[in-house]
Amino acid sequence: MAKKLLLVDDDVQLLRHTADFIKDLNQGWEVDCAVSGMEARGKVENKRREEKDYDVILSDYEMSEINGIDLRFYLQDLDFRGRFYLMSGTPIQKEILDVLGIDGFMNKPFSLPAIRKILGDA
Repeated sequence: MAKKLLLVDDDVQLLRHTADFIKDLNQGWEVDCAVSGMEARGKVENKRREEKDYDVILSDYEMSEINGIDLRFYLQDLDFRGRFYLMSGTPIQKEILDVLGIDGFMNKPFSLPAIRKILGDA
C-alpha cells in the first residue's frame, strides 16, 4: 500500500519540483499538492471522508490566509496522527517546534537529500 504525502507551498514551481522528485524516487509515495493552507485543509477533510489519512504532511510556514503553524493547529484539532514537517526560509527555534508537535523543520532552500531523509523516517 502506498504511503500518502501532502505537500503544501504557495510557491508553485517549488511544489511541482519537489513532487516530481518524490515521484521519481519510486518509493511508493502517493503525492498530493496544495498551494495554500486552505486547500490543504480541504484535502485533509476529503481524505477523512474516505476514511484515509496522510502519512506525512510537509508544509511551508509562510503562506497567506493559513500559515503552516495554523495548519498544524487545525490538524491537531482533527487528531491527525501522521508526521508533520515545516519548511521555511526563516529559521524557527527547535523548542517552538517541539511545543507545537512538529516532527521536523527544513530550511529553504532545502536539499533533495533532506526530503529523502524525511520520507525514509516516515
